[in-house]
Amino acid sequence: MSALGMHADSKACGTCRALVRDGKPIEHEQCAARAVLLLPPDQPMYEDLVDLTDEQRKALPARFHTPVFDGLGQPNAWLCQVCWGDGWVSQWPCGPAQEKGAMVFVSEGAAEDTAAELVRLRARVAELEASSPWERAVAGLNALVDADVIFHVEPDGHISAPFSDEHIEWDLKAKRWVLTRDTCRCDEPGADPYECEADDCAFPFSELNPFGAGARPVNERSAEVSRRCGTCGWTTSVWHVDDGSADQELHEHIARTHPKAVSL
Repeated sequence: MSALGMHADSKACGTCRALVRDGKPIEHEQCAARAVLLLPPDQPMYEDLVDLTDEQRKALPARFHTPVFDGLGQPNAWLCQVCWGDGWVSQWPCGPAQEKGAMVFVSEGAAEDTAAELVRLRARVAELEASSPWERAVAGLNALVDADVIFHVEPDGHISAPFSDEHIEWDLKAKRWVLTRDTCRCDEPGADPYECEADDCAFPFSELNPFGAGARPVNERSAEVSRRCGTCGWTTSVWHVDDGSADQELHEHIARTHPKAVSL
């Protein structure tokens, strides 16, 4: 009995895998690695290649140069499906196949796994095609739920995430819902920092907004939310609107730190 080789299939038994690791031939025929031709999903049929010009054939990717067995020729031979043309023959492996040979053959186990994955993907595609637009929309929202993304559907319909700079908005020009990412543009001409919702916003007045990103002050004076102590230079916190609270904080500071100034 001839040796079975020193290459084991991915689904080989532990004994044969151990033999391969030790550099020895495998023991069981069913554990031998078998090369299987795995055609790409977009592989053209030979009939589709017959009328192509030489230039068009050369433009085809190397993975299309797969072997075809010619059982009618004398002698029988493996020919290249792309290079095999009317009136002339190119045996396989041809030049492109020799250069990209690893892209043509895979192990039998890998081919089976790939085939099973293709079946699963085709079933999923068929399922999606059969579902209604509403069902697909619900599936998209549930994908956010499954990913533990906290989001809100706002009154105007757009979907926002309070802990993310990504949200879904309606693009008036494209007339489609689009995924957008908040980016600080406060340095652009005419930009309003109180409209900025970017987490990386570094505009100075953005920190003065007590209502969070995107909130506008109640009036023009609301930007004047900080007060400075004339005695020591201490300033109030910036989380004030122009409602007198900054003045109250300054008064409490003076009473606590400079009581003599208050008595005067």
